Amino acid sequence: IECARLALKEPNVSDVHKVSALSYICVGLAKQIEKKTGGSKAEFDRAFQEYKTARDSLHYDGGLSYIPDYYHSKLEGRYAEALGYARLINSKANRMPFEAEAYALLGDYEKAYTIYREYKQYDDSVSNVSVKKQTAEYALQLDLARAENEAKDLRLAAQISREHTHHVMMALLGTIALLTIAFLAFYPHRRRQQA
Repeated sequence: IECARLALKEPNVSDVHKVSALSYICVGLAKQIEKKTGGSKAEFDRAFQEYKTARDSLHYDGGLSYIPDYYHSKLEGRYAEALGYARLINSKANRMPFEAEAYALLGDYEKAYTIYREYKQYDDSVSNVSVKKQTAEYALQLDLARAENEAKDLRLAAQISREHTHHVMMALLGTIALLTIAFLAFYPHRRRQQA
């Protein structure tokens, strides 16, 4: 709540960011009221009216823009209206917990349980897809690192091989040079002895 209030005090805050910040304030106050950890209904109502005025002036219909309306209706005890707002939330992952809660508040526990169970299955499947995607990305990174290491090893082996070949060639040339020098030095001496 405090961060959202600080954001509102920033110079040149855009209207869309203002609506988002006011939304966070409304949701935060509603949760404080529900948990009895602070916030008052009057404070929530003031924040909600400011939020609603800012949202309506922009004709803003972001995916989560009905969550403050949901909490407003819920705090007023208008659970059917809260359910209506829950259904307007665009994202299935965000909408389903609000729908389940609204049905529970309306006393339709079977429907609330069914939606909540579907939500958990959906959430688990999304989580599983995310985990599988991350696992595949990590495997790809690991394979890439292995390939890079193998390439470095091959380059190092090739360099060592070239250096070894160079040393062998130098030793061979040195040997040939020594033999040639020895032959040239010894051959005239031997020839003189035979003559």
